Amino acid sequence: MASFKLIFFSLLFLCISEIQAQKHPVFYGGLEMYRHTSFENNGFIKLSAGTQIYQLKLFAPEIGFDYGGGALQERSVFDESVFVDNLSEGLLRQRFTFSVLTLNPKLKFGEEDAYFTFSPKYHIGRLNGEAAYLEYSGNNNRYISLKEGQESKINTSFWSFHWF
Repeated sequence: MASFKLIFFSLLFLCISEIQAQKHPVFYGGLEMYRHTSFENNGFIKLSAGTQIYQLKLFAPEIGFDYGGGALQERSVFDESVFVDNLSEGLLRQRFTFSVLTLNPKLKFGEEDAYFTFSPKYHIGRLNGEAAYLEYSGNNNRYISLKEGQESKINTSFWSFHWF
């Protein structure tokens, strides 16, 4: 997740800007989901919220926050010496989560009812990934126990550009 100071100062800036901005800031929110029904635990979800702080002629900056996560398809892992009695030696499970703060110095061209926008968004956030290697144990390989796991956290920042 983005650092506490960054979030605090961004929210403080949002509150100060709202006082000096237009009477009705434009808020937005969204939900994106994907689920592939042919696979178990394969999909993602993303929640988005934000606001256009003010508009000064063609400059209309926005600030937003995205949070989400998902899981990838479970995969069987085979040993080098495969036996007919025990084909699958283990199971690999992978999950991820992300949290991203977006800063958007959006430009609007045109009239109030019909306009084009150019949105160069700057994204700052953190991506967390988790993988677990599970092995079958017990009678008839019915019980799964954690053999090895790995977790990774990566800070990220990048630009994206959109024309509407």
